[in-house]
Amino acid sequence: MCARWLGTMITQINRLAYLDDDWDSYDGSRLLRDAAIRGMTLLSESGFEGPTPWVSPTPDGGLHMEWNSPGLGGVEIEVEPTSQIFVVCGGSGTSDDPDEWEVWSADDHDSWNFSEPSATNRA
Repeated sequence: MCARWLGTMITQINRLAYLDDDWDSYDGSRLLRDAAIRGMTLLSESGFEGPTPWVSPTPDGGLHMEWNSPGLGGVEIEVEPTSQIFVVCGGSGTSDDPDEWEVWSADDHDSWNFSEPSATNRA
């Protein structure tokens, strides 16, 4: 069974895939295929059932996915061009204070559980 967000996310990523280098007028690299696939695979294989993330390319060719909801907080996942994954989770969703944000890094996304990241996955 496909998650509700998958079709929307694929459409968004396909649009981003057509951006040329310098898409941001600051020498930003185009979205790399491997980063896009790794991001979709990460969410798909994790069983993620949440809302569609907001997606954007990163200046170095990676993929940025973001959710933010007042009361629930913010979650950001960034897939680097090297396919390394960083996850940032923040407090109440109303604070930009970096001290309230928690950062994880994972080299092997198969061990991720989005409801409770284990201590072995933390940076």
